[in-house]
Amino acid sequence: MEKLLEKIATCINNNAVLVQASVPEELEEYRTIDGSEIKVRMSKVLHIVVKRMYGKYANGQGWKIFEQDVEKAVNSLARKDRRLTERIKNDQLSGKDCEHIVKKASFNLISIPLTR
Repeated sequence: MEKLLEKIATCINNNAVLVQASVPEELEEYRTIDGSEIKVRMSKVLHIVVKRMYGKYANGQGWKIFEQDVEKAVNSLARKDRRLTERIKNDQLSGKDCEHIVKKASFNLISIPLTR
């Protein structure tokens, strides 16, 4: 999906009070294990930073979520919610959609409320 990370970053920035998201131009190394080899690819990342202390998250704490992980999360969630891909294509992602995508793509490590 084209510009998926940018759409999610926009959704997060429009719906979040505690975090800010961006998609830097620089690519980052993404490592995968293929059989007995470690393969390195360059990938875009979704960078999420905490603006204000929230629960267990400190001010300035940040995470990087790789594009491949976001795509896998979207594909997984789209099996349950058939209209998710339509909402992504039409730029109609809700805060809840982005919450679920971020949580799934971060392997349930990042749980940030994205509704105002």
